[in-house]
Amino acid sequence: MLILAADTSGSNCSVALMRDEELLAEYNMNFGKQHSVLLMPMIEDLMQKTDVTPRDLTHLCVNLGPGSFTGLRIGLSVLEAMSYALNIPLYGYHSFAASAQSLKHSDRNILILHDALKQTFYSAAIQNTPQGQTELLSPEVRDLAELKSHFREGEPLLIAGDGLIKYREAIQSAFPQARLAEDSVIQRASNLARLCKSDVDRQIPPGDTTLPRYMRKPQAQREYEAKHGHVLDS
Repeated sequence: MLILAADTSGSNCSVALMRDEELLAEYNMNFGKQHSVLLMPMIEDLMQKTDVTPRDLTHLCVNLGPGSFTGLRIGLSVLEAMSYALNIPLYGYHSFAASAQSLKHSDRNILILHDALKQTFYSAAIQNTPQGQTELLSPEVRDLAELKSHFREGEPLLIAGDGLIKYREAIQSAFPQARLAEDSVIQRASNLARLCKSDVDRQIPPGDTTLPRYMRKPQAQREYEAKHGHVLDS
């Protein structure tokens, strides 16, 4: 099994190659969301350095969001084209599963906050159990005041996600007893590769990867609707 994963959901552009249990290489570049310029050269460079050819790949996987609207479209378009050209399956995962994957051994409940702009967050909460990870708070766009209402005062949380990059102080103030998962601030393609390997091992087929999971309309559309007072068709 040789998996190529790509995550373009946030400011970090990330690609990874995993052969069976071994992470061969991972390439991360946080350069102003220039995913349209970065992604293909990163994939080509990673494969060249690991002596892997496209025909060696057996599976592909990508982050479906929520996250950057443009970034998600770029990642999905590139991986879909590769899936079609190579005739290999493409697996897609949402941002919360990707973030939670590296935190599966935490004894705290996990609150994942990805930046949704204007001090709001794509948010979800997850609990680790002996049977796996279970959802405590369903994915939704929320601000900090709403998020606080879902948790007990002083509840010991572990907070992850790229919302910490811009709003670290505000988040820490809202949840003073929480720990911040410093290693899980940016989205990494290696987390997607591990999710993919687990599904392939359990013979779980790929789900629907035809559309990104936006969770809200693009900012330009929301601003247009607010200005003109009517809703555009999706």
